[in-house]
Amino acid sequence: MKAILNITRKELRRWLSMPSFYILLGLFLMSVGLYTWFFHAQDSFFDIERVFPASLGAIYWGLAIFAPILSTGVIMEEKKTNMFKVLLVKPISVRKIVVGKLGAIVVVLAIFLVLSSLHYLSILSISAINFHYVARNYLFLCLLGIAYASISMSVASFFYHYWKSYLFSYLIIFFVHFFANLLGSLSIAEVQIIFNYIGLYAHFDYFLSGGFALSTCVYLLSITTIGTAITIYKLGRDNS
Repeated sequence: MKAILNITRKELRRWLSMPSFYILLGLFLMSVGLYTWFFHAQDSFFDIERVFPASLGAIYWGLAIFAPILSTGVIMEEKKTNMFKVLLVKPISVRKIVVGKLGAIVVVLAIFLVLSSLHYLSILSISAINFHYVARNYLFLCLLGIAYASISMSVASFFYHYWKSYLFSYLIIFFVHFFANLLGSLSIAEVQIIFNYIGLYAHFDYFLSGGFALSTCVYLLSITTIGTAITIYKLGRDNS
């Protein structure tokens, strides 16, 4: 556990010292803010019931774009510099390295999500907020971002070129993010059930409407576990 925490802290320090981190953070917050303002809240900036769902929708799409950018480089840089082989000499297992790096990404995603919520915290005194609704949706988005990060890390473990990693990561992510539900709407009833469960948009829409499904949390954690296991297996085999 100590080795995992050390790797997480080291990765976080690296992230926080990079200008690209602040550029990505700024772009993420700007994208969420502009989408919410221009398309949903020009005349109702303080109407939390209207602004909050719109902002959640922007974050939902933002995570699909930014999570692969944050997580792919974590694996690709280590592969290019053969840092995995250096770390394994210490010795630190591949499992600890991958989990430690994923832990750093979780913290980075948490920073993104917390900063995206500052608008709602700033108007607490003049607008009533259902904290249970907010917490449920941010829990979903946090698990969603982690799942996308694990997918991107597993894809990156198979490639040595950034563009290939990004391409296949986005293909997989946008399939479960949106297109699976779109295909489900065009399919027969039995197939529609499968696609709607695989696709995350239906899950997000359910949370956005005020619901909570433990099965969705389990599904996202399963994606994270599978993606992390694939990453550990592939990197372990490559460096054995």
